[in-house]
Amino acid sequence: MKKLKNYIESSIGIRLTLYYCAILLTTLVLCGFVVIFGMNFALTKEANSKIKVAISNIQNSLQNEKNPDLTDPELVDQAGSLELWIQIYKDNKLVSKSPNLGNIKLPFYDGPVKSILINGQEVLISGKDIGNGIFVEVAHPLKREKHFLAVLSGLLIFLMMGATLFAMTSGYISVTNTLKPLAILTRKVKEINTGKLDERILLSGPKDELYLLAQAFNEMLERLEKGFKSQQEFVAAASHDLRTPLSIIKSYNDLLKRWGKDDKKILEESIQTISIATQRMERLVNDLLFLARVESKPRINFVKVNIRELIEEIAKEAQALSQTINVTFSTCDLYVNADEDYLRRAIWALVDNAIKYNKENGEVGILSRKEGNFAVIDIIDTGIGIKEEALPRLFEKFYRVDSSRQSSGFGLGLSLSKEIIQLHGGDIKVKSKYKEGSTFSVYLPLYPPAIRGKNAIL
Repeated sequence: MKKLKNYIESSIGIRLTLYYCAILLTTLVLCGFVVIFGMNFALTKEANSKIKVAISNIQNSLQNEKNPDLTDPELVDQAGSLELWIQIYKDNKLVSKSPNLGNIKLPFYDGPVKSILINGQEVLISGKDIGNGIFVEVAHPLKREKHFLAVLSGLLIFLMMGATLFAMTSGYISVTNTLKPLAILTRKVKEINTGKLDERILLSGPKDELYLLAQAFNEMLERLEKGFKSQQEFVAAASHDLRTPLSIIKSYNDLLKRWGKDDKKILEESIQTISIATQRMERLVNDLLFLARVESKPRINFVKVNIRELIEEIAKEAQALSQTINVTFSTCDLYVNADEDYLRRAIWALVDNAIKYNKENGEVGILSRKEGNFAVIDIIDTGIGIKEEALPRLFEKFYRVDSSRQSSGFGLGLSLSKEIIQLHGGDIKVKSKYKEGSTFSVYLPLYPPAIRGKNAIL
């Protein structure tokens, strides 16, 4: 019994079939009760009517004759139905009865139609005094009606069982075929691993819920495949950027082991190079940790920030660090609700990017403006620009456009900026023309925000 229960619970098809059959059987049983009750009521009403008609016919026959012969068999025949039992009394004495009564004698009853038992058989009976000392008693045995109802009940039970069995068989086949895509989906889920993320479920049939489920599963697989490839690229890029400084450190370490200790020039060169490689590794690890922290949706300390003051500080710092690039700014008082440290890092990454990939003696302009309900910060450079096909991947981690963009960066700056700006409910848009320059536009909701408070978690 327990195994059967577990088997039923493990199959949606079986459960749906049983539920369907239970509903069908319940409906058929209710319909059967209605049919039997209705037929019983109709047959009883018909028998009742026959009794009343018989009494009325006998009464009319006797009233039309001056000296009626109560023993005349035709008087009983005129009652109108051979199924009826009739007794006629004259002055309380039985003078005539229908032949089909045999040895049965009806109990004396004067009143409307009612049901009684005679020799264990249900009978409808009624009696009436029609005058001149004449009393007529008519009964209708319900044997034929009860037999008909019994046969009808048996037939209905047989039909119910047959219909239920047919419904169970056809329902199970239908449900199994309907849920076939679900079985395929289950098998695919079990088969899929990191090496089979490119597999998809073949979509066919009507666009019902199961079709949409398979379609959603394919879309999920596509997202997983892209995410897994992105993760692989991320790991490969991070490993490459870590391996380069490690290789440098290892090489100079081997050099020092051989003869660097006795050569002051080699010793100083080795120490300086190892220091630079270590700083590069430290910067990469710090950027990775910061990116992980930003992607985990940290708690943001929102304050009212003046965009003009922020841009002026960043522009002055950038100009001080850049010797060959002219950094200018033009701004106005615009206020946003932001974490100033995070926002500064995002804007600085964009400015730093504009300086790194600029032409010699090029220019970087930082502008602010209002556009609708947003404060917009434009970082414009006269650099080498970005090819159109590279724009969709520009904000991916470790992505670098091509070999012409050689710098000391790791390809994390733009990704960090995008994450931070989105944390603040904003976005970054890019316009670029290859070999002419680029414009990065940062959109931030103006202060005060519609729904956001201090120390909110976004």
